[in-house]
Amino acid sequence: MQVRLPSLNAIRAFEAVARHLSFKSAAAELHVTPSAISHQIRLLETELGVELFIRRANSISLTEAAERMLPQLTAGFDLIRRTVAPETISERERLLHVTMLPTFAARWFLPRMQRLHHQNPAFRISIDASAEVVDFQQSRFDCGIRNGCGNWPGLLADRLFGEHLTPVCSPRFLRERHNDFAARPMLHIQTRPGDWPVWLATAGLTKNSSNEDIWLSSRSLAIQGAIEGLGYALADPSFIADDLASGRLSSPYPKVHSASTGTYYLVYSEDSLRNHAFRQFRNWLLQESVAYTAQTINRREDGSLRRHPPPVPGVG
Repeated sequence: MQVRLPSLNAIRAFEAVARHLSFKSAAAELHVTPSAISHQIRLLETELGVELFIRRANSISLTEAAERMLPQLTAGFDLIRRTVAPETISERERLLHVTMLPTFAARWFLPRMQRLHHQNPAFRISIDASAEVVDFQQSRFDCGIRNGCGNWPGLLADRLFGEHLTPVCSPRFLRERHNDFAARPMLHIQTRPGDWPVWLATAGLTKNSSNEDIWLSSRSLAIQGAIEGLGYALADPSFIADDLASGRLSSPYPKVHSASTGTYYLVYSEDSLRNHAFRQFRNWLLQESVAYTAQTINRREDGSLRRHPPPVPGVG
């Protein structure tokens, strides 16, 4: 005789609550009220004749019965998603909201967007170029590109690549001031105060702060400031290859690179892995990062990114 199954809505509610250990988070995921989730859980406990959660004043935990059920139910729902996603994925799920740093967006991501759409024609993406720290649980964003050490509490992070920085400036600025590097202004990034000290130590140089130094909110602004002749900016030559090739920027120390104090990461919550569009985006991004890293290493080794302006005293 076929066994009657409990309500599928109740099972879905249980799986979400058990995964989040939160009625509120489960309700947000399923787009219902917390009271509706509570009703479904009570219904399921009645149908099964067992308690599923140990309820405390400010938290819940799983009973032994719930711990046995959760892995199989999660796997079952994942199988359903993988089976029907290509045919029934909604427009909401196809639109991916991504926050990323302005420099990364302008100088790395946008030049590669055509390849993303070529591989995934139905894919749609909304980009917010900002350095603002985002709470993925409380915002519309599915993921972000951030620069740091890879440790964001409660989030998963995939390493993309690091930066190798060298000073750049406008050719006119270099012609006029190349013999007096130590006295000329530097363009600093407010969120990356360690970049210049690391590079100076790598180059074996010392340079005191100047009243002419400028602090800016992003590397994109620093690069543009260098183009405008405001001072020296630190940049990865791979990010400014077109500017170097066109002569908008020059590199006074083409052989001296320092590792950036941060690394680019794709940052996301575990829930994002359930989003078909995010999984497509993540796979593409990791593939592009591997190819970019290999290409950058080869270009640094063969010197194709190096430009040789008039010599600057102090560095060979």
